[in-house]
Formats: sequence, C-alpha cells, structure tokens
Amino acid sequence: MQAKGGVSLNMISSSKKQKYLRVSIHNPTKTAGATIVYNSKTVRTLEESANESSIRTLSGEDAAGNLFDLIGLNPDYHFKINGGFNFKTPVFEGYRVELINEDQPIKETNRYRPSKLLLYKIDETTESLIRSIEYLSFFENIEPYIQPKEIKFTDESTGETGSISIQKFEYNVGLPNFLFELGEDTVIVEE
Repeated sequence: MQAKGGVSLNMISSSKKQKYLRVSIHNPTKTAGATIVYNSKTVRTLEESANESSIRTLSGEDAAGNLFDLIGLNPDYHFKINGGFNFKTPVFEGYRVELINEDQPIKETNRYRPSKLLLYKIDETTESLIRSIEYLSFFENIEPYIQPKEIKFTDESTGETGSISIQKFEYNVGLPNFLFELGEDTVIVEE
C-alpha cells in the first residue's frame, strides 16, 4: 500500500467468510501501525506506536466508516449474490451501502467491475452521502474475484481524500478466529 506523499506502508487484509474482517497497516520500520477488526458484531481498532498502544471499540459513524472501508477493499467478494456480506449488521443500522458497477461488462464475460462504493447516513427524512470509494484500476486476473489495484477514499463530510495502491492480493484459508479478536478496550503506555 502506498500512502499520501509516496511513502509505502505494509497492509495485510484478512477475512474469514463474511463474518470476520481484519486489516493491519504498519510503517516500514514497524514502529507504528493500526489494525481494524470486524468480528460480525463490532468494529475495533488497535493503534500502536513505539511506546504506546490502545484498543477501542468503535460506534456510530466511526464504526460504519471503518467497516465500509474494509468491505471496499474487496467489493466483488463482499457483494457476491450467494454468501455475500450481511449488510443488516448492527454496525450499519442507520446507514446504507450502495455499490455502483461500470456500465459495460469485462470483455467476453458477464462480470462487471465496481466503479464506486457509497456510504449514506439515513436520518428520519433524508439520506446524506458521508463516504465514498472510487475504483481507479484493477488487477488483470479476475479469478476468483475482481480485485481493485488503485482505490481513492473520500470523506464526503470534510472533502479529505486518500488513495492506496495495492501490490498483490493473496487468499488464505483456515485462519484462526483469534486473529479477529483484540481484547478489552485499553490504553497502554510503556515507559
């Protein structure tokens, strides 16, 4: 993954079925990083620096936005017709996720690449777009899933944008459940 300013960050994304999602991002020296975990009920983060770490459970727009980003890394997998993500999770209560695909299918297939992913906050009478993801390019191989290569994230409330460039995707089976649990909410400072 490449961060703003051209600095490369290491990112590992893991999922186990549609119930467990995890992304870990670290700087090249592994002195700072963050992990986001969805365990079918909650979204939690682990933030680490050289001498401090904290675990917290997210709620509201923070939880919905982080889960949206996790799903956005692999939309073809999460929006598949059979066995796709359960968008009725409590994390998305009061929110709506919409996937927009390209107009034309990939040549010689009936499959469509994702174009945008949108997150709306639903109030009693209105829907407000609060976050979006735009898919800029894709890996050539479309099996088993169409994988984004370049992704642009936008916070529609503030106008802030960020982009990532993915180097490769790997699929792994048999991940243990403990990878998707972070422990209790804490702040630990080492002296």
